[in-house]
Amino acid sequence: MVGKNCHGGARRRLGAALLLSTALVSVLPAGPVLAQQAATAQEQRNFDIPAQQLSTALVLYGRQAGLQVSVDAAAVRGVAAPEVRGRLTSGAALERLLEGSGLAYRLNGRAVVIAGRGTLAANPTDGAGAVVLETIDVTGGTGGAGLRGSAWQPSPDEIYETPASVANIDAGTITSHGHNLNNAVRSVAGVYSWENAAQPGMAVNIRGLEGMGRVTSTIDGVRQNYRFTGHGPAGYTYVEPSLISGVDITKGAIATAGGAGTLAGAVNYRTLTVDDVLLPHEKAAAQITATFGGNKNDDMSITKAGGVRFDLAGNENGGSVFGAVNLTSVGNYEDGDGTLVNNSWRDVKSGLLKVSLSPNDEHRLDLGGVFYTTDFVANFYGQTVTNKTFTAKYAYTPDSNLIDLRVNGYLNRTQSEWKANPGSSIVVTTYDGRVMTTDSLGFDVTNTSRWDFDGYGLKLDYGVEYYRDDFSGNSKADANPDGVSGVGGGFVQGTLSAGMFEFIPALRYDIYTMDSSGTTGNVPENYWTIQDHLTGSTRDTLTRPSNAILNNTTRYTVTETPFDAPWRGDFDIDEAKFKLSPKVTLAAKPLEWLQVYGTYEESFRAPTVNEMFFGGSHGSGVNASFLPNPALRPEEAKGWEFGANILRNGIFTPDDALRLKTAWYQKDIKNFIISHCFGSGSMCWFENAPGTSRLRGVEVDASYDIGWGFAGLTYARNRSDLEFGYGIGGMGEPSRLPDDYMTLTAGVRLLDRKLTLGARMNDVAKGTLVQDSWETSAYTTYDLFMNYQPSDRLNLFANVTNLTNVNYMPAMSQDAAPGRRIFGGATVKLGEGPLFGQFERPVLGGVFGNTVHDYDTANGRKLWNGPHVGIAAGYSWAEANTDRIVPPDTRSPLVGFIIPFDTRGYSGKLSAGYDHQFDSGLVLGADAGFSFGDVSLGQTTVWTGVLCCGGVDRRRYADISSRLEWSSALRGRAGYSMGTYLPFLTAGVTWASYSHSFEFSDASAVTVPGVPNIEHDGTTYVGWTIGAGLEKAITEKLSLRGEYSYSDYGKKSGYAFRQTSNGSTYDVDGEYGIDLRQHDFKVGLSYRF
Repeated sequence: MVGKNCHGGARRRLGAALLLSTALVSVLPAGPVLAQQAATAQEQRNFDIPAQQLSTALVLYGRQAGLQVSVDAAAVRGVAAPEVRGRLTSGAALERLLEGSGLAYRLNGRAVVIAGRGTLAANPTDGAGAVVLETIDVTGGTGGAGLRGSAWQPSPDEIYETPASVANIDAGTITSHGHNLNNAVRSVAGVYSWENAAQPGMAVNIRGLEGMGRVTSTIDGVRQNYRFTGHGPAGYTYVEPSLISGVDITKGAIATAGGAGTLAGAVNYRTLTVDDVLLPHEKAAAQITATFGGNKNDDMSITKAGGVRFDLAGNENGGSVFGAVNLTSVGNYEDGDGTLVNNSWRDVKSGLLKVSLSPNDEHRLDLGGVFYTTDFVANFYGQTVTNKTFTAKYAYTPDSNLIDLRVNGYLNRTQSEWKANPGSSIVVTTYDGRVMTTDSLGFDVTNTSRWDFDGYGLKLDYGVEYYRDDFSGNSKADANPDGVSGVGGGFVQGTLSAGMFEFIPALRYDIYTMDSSGTTGNVPENYWTIQDHLTGSTRDTLTRPSNAILNNTTRYTVTETPFDAPWRGDFDIDEAKFKLSPKVTLAAKPLEWLQVYGTYEESFRAPTVNEMFFGGSHGSGVNASFLPNPALRPEEAKGWEFGANILRNGIFTPDDALRLKTAWYQKDIKNFIISHCFGSGSMCWFENAPGTSRLRGVEVDASYDIGWGFAGLTYARNRSDLEFGYGIGGMGEPSRLPDDYMTLTAGVRLLDRKLTLGARMNDVAKGTLVQDSWETSAYTTYDLFMNYQPSDRLNLFANVTNLTNVNYMPAMSQDAAPGRRIFGGATVKLGEGPLFGQFERPVLGGVFGNTVHDYDTANGRKLWNGPHVGIAAGYSWAEANTDRIVPPDTRSPLVGFIIPFDTRGYSGKLSAGYDHQFDSGLVLGADAGFSFGDVSLGQTTVWTGVLCCGGVDRRRYADISSRLEWSSALRGRAGYSMGTYLPFLTAGVTWASYSHSFEFSDASAVTVPGVPNIEHDGTTYVGWTIGAGLEKAITEKLSLRGEYSYSDYGKKSGYAFRQTSNGSTYDVDGEYGIDLRQHDFKVGLSYRF
């Protein structure tokens, strides 16, 4: 029986399935005799395969067993495998790897086929005893790859088998960069990002192009088309790194789904799924990841995830429900010189929910939602951004070579709300209350058909896609106009395989629509050039010069010239335009381990609503107005790329592996859209740059893995002659990539490859920001990272970035980078099995009781019953916003503004409680605790905008002090006994006593006579608390406990102030508000009676 494969060719899919979905034919040896098969099965070999994803575990198995392994691509997607070590037969080792996966295997000589049990049963053999499936060939893949979240993994082999510039960033790479997505993205050759210390969003640059949709950014395949015209990039993607399982990057034109309107490439952020938490045999499990670090103010994050699998319509594990939530708090950091970078803090709340339904092998429906909210300060304003992404994906894959159907639909809403911020050195209120919203909806439909023609294979991917963006804002959106745009079309891509060659032609037919109306207002017909002979200066102005200038012909020469504005008067645009975009690739494999290819491609990008209907004024006292340009033409690009892939194993040792991907590219862009301003910027608009702009470069991605050690290199050399416009702080125009940048990584694996130690060097040449007005210097930084995975349920990690504390400004940034930063954390998976495995411990006896072991509970022993007391120590930090301080004396230094500040320090805790353990393993209980310590903010100075002294606007300093006196909590506790481990959750009510003081002075640090200089607030707060932790029984009575808790006291309002003025202290009535949140992380001991 012939399944769905292209004979003698490759099946490759890009996008969200990049890690596992490439299908490559596997040619099995014909006619193996039973004696050969039996000898192979009984031959014993040494196996050393760490616990990891099954797809990569089978790579090691194939090399160590000396077998060619072919496996159903879909069957191993997201499946984890246990470790296999020792001297075993090939069959015994494979059985251990496949335990609990629901997969079976058939051994034929030196080849093995792995698939679902039903597939093997339904396809017993062909004439030679082989089963032909839609497979990927995993023989000779990269070795040494660890579990998701490990410190370093080589890219999947599919990357080095694809004749295109594609890349992948796994969760382990993100973790090794301290959960800094910008740094992780910059480790990819030819890819960079615009970094703004105040912005939590991502703005990715691919080969020198970014902004206004030139690079398509998606979350789980959903376009993130939020646009903002202002200082910096013209759009950000808001996603929490802790919820990302991987990032897929495509450089260049995209000929299939996801390529509509894409000029330079695409970045897809894949979020966690049920397979990232549950092992293959598990029905339910949960995962907790906690991180902590920083260099001045501490950063912390906690992520909780869990899911269940269930049978559906007779299909085992055919359905699943999965969810995750995250809380992240990032404090202001210090640069390498110890200078605090203000407004680099942010608070993030995010989560996701996913449902998967698959009643049989032919139908699958996936529904999902990803939610994100962040508070930060940027552009001189406090901002709150919410991002909501919804997906519906259906796949129909019957037993037919002609039908492989995927239908995807999505909705996305990104909304930004602005509010005046007093923490800035410049307090402005022009856009206080601004709201901007982007609503996007879209779909794509793709079908794949395959044919076999006597040694030739043909695959066709064809379909349609469409997306529509609705941009809206309130009256203060100003330069961000309302409008609706849409891009859609059809596509077809063929893959013809013949021997060593592949020919991949493709064609897109795209249509874009634009709908908006408005007016330019009064636009001058002429402008005047004034030459001042006295000073030697010359300036242009749209305002008619005064008579004093016009009549003083001795000093001034004035010339009047027609003003060539892009548009005058009203406009009502409702139009549609189309574009044909071809792409052709020819690839060859002259050697089994070498692939070379060449590609010609065309792409286009339609003008955005922001560019075409730009309008309004700058505001905040800046004399600049903006004009729409409905005559803008789309950007068009034509390019070439030549590349090579090397995927070779066993070069120096049987277990080593070399991977290399390199490419040369050139892209010519016509009608490149830039900003243009008249004179010194009094009137601005977007226009098409004349002529053609060219981008070109070379990229290298290489890795060498020998199992116990590894090394990786990425390098990019870039050259650009893109024309810059006027700039005005960016206005969405791309900055130039660094001329050269390189990342070199090396490390070792120890303790049976459970411990990874590595180092990284980042070397970056100078970069250029918009309008050639800012250059960043070259710099070199060093990082260290560590990862320890004693089992598939526990992952401990730590890293140090910028080890030598270099003070530098990253390329494509105007903010200093963080100095030395230490970051660490742990991931605990709660399910079946121990965290560390079973090992002996000494017996203590006496008052502490005898030592207990993981297997003690097999006889029904309960370790978590009865009363207990405990002592713990740790770290506490609180975040507070003080606002609405309005005493009756209107000369008070604070009126209606918000001042954020943090309180942090070490603390101790005493606790007592009672637990009851049920036969099912469920543990319920309650406890009470009292915390104390040195948790304070000695003093910090911020700027504050004030209204004082008879209504005069005055700039003042505010020195803030804060202290946590004590806190207490009464909580319920629920956990599940896992032998000597007890993971648990807590929730309850909490009390805390805080005191705050504020001392004010003017810009010269001189107090204002008669104005209160100190305002105090000291009171007890009441709120709610939640938390999570893990307790480990050391003996019958003594246990070790670690836990994190989050307490929210809401907003406390009051009317009592104690003020000090001119040496006298007195109480007055007035209104104030303090919004208080507290975090605690503690480790301690519990004694159970």
